Amino acid sequence: MAELLPALRGLPPAYLVGGAVRDMLRGAESVDLDIAVEGDAVAVARTLAERLGGEAREHERFGTATVRAGGVTADLATTRRERYERPGALPVVEPAPLADDLVRRDFTINAMAVGLSEDDVGELHDPHGGRTDLESGVVRVLHERSFIDDPTRLLRALRYEARLGMRMDARTEELARTAAADGALETVSGPRIRDELMDLLRELETPSALERARELEIDSALHPSLAAEPELAAAAALGAAETGADRGLAAL
Repeated sequence: MAELLPALRGLPPAYLVGGAVRDMLRGAESVDLDIAVEGDAVAVARTLAERLGGEAREHERFGTATVRAGGVTADLATTRRERYERPGALPVVEPAPLADDLVRRDFTINAMAVGLSEDDVGELHDPHGGRTDLESGVVRVLHERSFIDDPTRLLRALRYEARLGMRMDARTEELARTAAADGALETVSGPRIRDELMDLLRELETPSALERARELEIDSALHPSLAAEPELAAAAALGAAETGADRGLAAL
């Protein structure tokens, strides 16, 4: 991180975002550096790579790039807003200010940013109370349609509860129950569910996450057999995903 700050001088405003900010506030080390740029992230990545003597892998179509230099890897993306044309679909995105970029995120604990530019270095941007929720151990969505727009957040909420020892607040839990009961997960493609399920099953506290899935009836929303024998069925799902099945639950 120290190498990045001088290399960002004179470039469009840039911010550390997402899990790296959350982990920093927890005093934990983060292996993922996500940087949001109010401007052309791909152009910034090119300049960074040049200044740091590294390389940039560009994804022009998505406005993203990855910079690798001196043992540091950073993913850069242009700040953006999102809209969902239908539940469970990938969002349509367009460039937007930082405020819009933060409000589109999954939970308040991930909707914070730290300034990296000259006039903003170290400044915490926390418009949704993420730091307070982090300190209180609360997983909270930013808006009422969060689990409808992106139902994979149901599994992500369980993962954060397990990994961070946190708990959904009452309203978020109610929204999660309702989304699961209304079949929100059925609107999501198999590969996306598989990826989130694999991430969940890799957590050290998987048993507690599976118990919470049962409590909120997310397990049966994934597949009826998960409600009956969650540990066995989840292991089968992981095996299916690792062998490249079209749907993570295909083996159930």
